[in-house]
Amino acid sequence: MIEGKTGTGKSLLLYDLVDAFGMRYGWQRYEVAVVHCGTQCEGHRVLSRAGYRLWSPDRIEDIVKDANVKAILIDEAERLEEKYRKILSDAMVPVVAAVEEGMPRGGNRYSFVRNVPDGKKVYTWKLSNRIRVNHDLALFVEKLFDYSSPGYFHGNLPVRLVQTPDHETTESLQEYYRKEGWIVPDVYRGAGIHTEYEKVAVVMRNGYYYKDCILCHADRGKVDELYETITRARSALAVIVEEDPKLFSELVETLHAAVQSK
Repeated sequence: MIEGKTGTGKSLLLYDLVDAFGMRYGWQRYEVAVVHCGTQCEGHRVLSRAGYRLWSPDRIEDIVKDANVKAILIDEAERLEEKYRKILSDAMVPVVAAVEEGMPRGGNRYSFVRNVPDGKKVYTWKLSNRIRVNHDLALFVEKLFDYSSPGYFHGNLPVRLVQTPDHETTESLQEYYRKEGWIVPDVYRGAGIHTEYEKVAVVMRNGYYYKDCILCHADRGKVDELYETITRARSALAVIVEEDPKLFSELVETLHAAVQSK
C-alpha cells in the first residue's frame, strides 16, 4: 500500500510501476490491471491508447478471475467500496493500492487492509511530504474537504476565495480568469484529470455543505469530482462560491483560523 498526502505523486508512481514491472519481469502493460476509483475522462483515454490497461471498480471481479493479469494496481483506493475490497482479498497476484493520507473526502474512512486474510503479507510505503505543489496550497485543499485537518499556513496563501450572487456573474468572472491565463476546467465533466496546471479556477455551486467538518453534497460524486479537479493546481487556486453565502463564510473562517493558529 502506498500512502501519501495530496500532490505527493501517488498516481504517477502507480503508472511508473507498470513500466517497472515490464523492465524487471518482462510484463506487458496490458498484463497489469490499473483500477481508477475516481471519474475517468480524456486523460485516461490517452493512457489507454498508450497501452495501459485501465478498469473501473465494478470490473474487479473480472480482473481477479483473469488469468492474464499479473498484478493489480488501485488508484485512489480510499474510495473503493467494501464489497470490492472483499473481492480483492481473493486475488492471487500482487495488489498495490495508492491511498490518500488524512483525506476522508465525504466521510469515506475505510481501512484498505481490513479485508486482507491472515497469512497474506501487507507492506506499506509512506511517501514524503515533498509535494509537487505549494505547501500552503496543499494544506488548503485538505482543509477545504475536512476543515478539522491540522496545520497552519506558512506564508502567503496562493488561494483566492470569491463569492458571486448569480450564474451570470460567475460566468463573467470565469472569463476574466481565462484571459488572465488561469485554467477554468469543467468540474462536472471531470476535465483536467492527470493534467497539472499552474493556476486553476473552480466553481462551487448547488448544494455543498459541511457535516462534522467534512465537505458533503447530496450527490456524492460532485465532491469527488471537485477534489479531482482542484488538485490539478500547482501554484495558485481560485475558488468561486456561487449563490451560497453560508458556505463562503465557513471557508473564510477556516482560512482565518489556520492563519491565527500560527
